[in-house]
Amino acid sequence: MQELRRRGYTGPSLPTGVTPETLRQSNQALQQQYDRNNRSWANNSRRTTNAIEDYTYRAIRGCEVVKDAKGNRTYICP
Repeated sequence: MQELRRRGYTGPSLPTGVTPETLRQSNQALQQQYDRNNRSWANNSRRTTNAIEDYTYRAIRGCEVVKDAKGNRTYICP
């Protein structure tokens, strides 16, 4: 609106569309996106760690992957 006034506009103020509700919605959407990104980063870090751990056990230490009594994956190492 200030730019319009500088250019000579003398009419009534124009609505900007910014209200407390639109600000709240914008902040909520920003927070939700941050939460999604944070979960994604954590998942990628976990997958990378798991891959490095698996490589270390199997390729470097010569371990074999087996299932334990509860069905969980574990390593048997020489």
